[in-house]
Amino acid sequence: MDIRIVESSEFTYSDWSSYTCAHNVVYKKNVGPESFKQKYLTTLAGTSYHALLMNTTDIVGGCTVIPYDYLFGNERLRVGLVVDVFILEQFRVDPYALYRMYAELRRHLIEIGFVMVIAVPNDIAYPYWKHIVKWRAIGCIPYYCFPVKAANVIGSEKKFLNLVSHTCFWLFSGAQAAMSLLCNPSAREQHIRIDRDNPVVEQQRYSTEHCRIFKSNSCFSYRIVNENGVIVAYLIDFFNPHNRTRDAKTLSRATRHIVREHAVDLILFIGKLSMPQTQLLRVPFGKEPRHLHLMADIFEDRDDLFISSVLDYTNWDFGLFNYDVR
Repeated sequence: MDIRIVESSEFTYSDWSSYTCAHNVVYKKNVGPESFKQKYLTTLAGTSYHALLMNTTDIVGGCTVIPYDYLFGNERLRVGLVVDVFILEQFRVDPYALYRMYAELRRHLIEIGFVMVIAVPNDIAYPYWKHIVKWRAIGCIPYYCFPVKAANVIGSEKKFLNLVSHTCFWLFSGAQAAMSLLCNPSAREQHIRIDRDNPVVEQQRYSTEHCRIFKSNSCFSYRIVNENGVIVAYLIDFFNPHNRTRDAKTLSRATRHIVREHAVDLILFIGKLSMPQTQLLRVPFGKEPRHLHLMADIFEDRDDLFISSVLDYTNWDFGLFNYDVR
């Protein structure tokens, strides 16, 4: 089997069809080619970059990098997000196939000016990328939640728990709203963060499945998903539009809007909450539905200070806006 390095903008009709079919088989999804075109072509570069495992003319595996600009302090650098890594089961006879696919793609990314790639493998893939491919671990992305209907979330027949948890939500939310009148804590700007100045970033991130609310003093986005019978509101982002900073008041407005407008069982935020708030509870590591390991492969020969900064998760603003766990 051959490895083909190609850009999304060079895909033929046959490529899109073959890629979509193979991806859906591996991930057990039913995603159409148009979704991949939105994801891979609506980028800062107008394209994404792929290593494709080919069985004659059929795509049987893929490793994709989507380009982003990240700010490291005041320095803007081109960073790739590795996504949609797969090989059809009948072609997994070579345990180093993914390694070779990524190695060829890595050489191409270096040639066109990428500084590093980042990725979020799950627990199963994490050992492979750490020990075989030699990516470096940055840290695990935390989960925060509020069980609006606790009985539905835990699968309990004791439906009175729904009333209790729903009442607690409004009590905590009211407390947060009242506190925000006196003091509205905001998140500090992280040293490493995605550059939002280009509107293409949000065009690429959001689809018709997302709800985006724009108000004079708050902006937030979320997506409602049925997760095996549990209605989950994934809170993607929230910020004060005047300074584009996350704050407790906007978080309160976002969660209250979601509960008022949708019959949700659970609100979930994945990422760092670096300000005091009473809306969401940190999910214990052992109770997370799946661990999300943020990892990096630094290409350039950078100094030790840069490397140590990248490998320190406390420096990152990284969550659902950066990476769609769905």
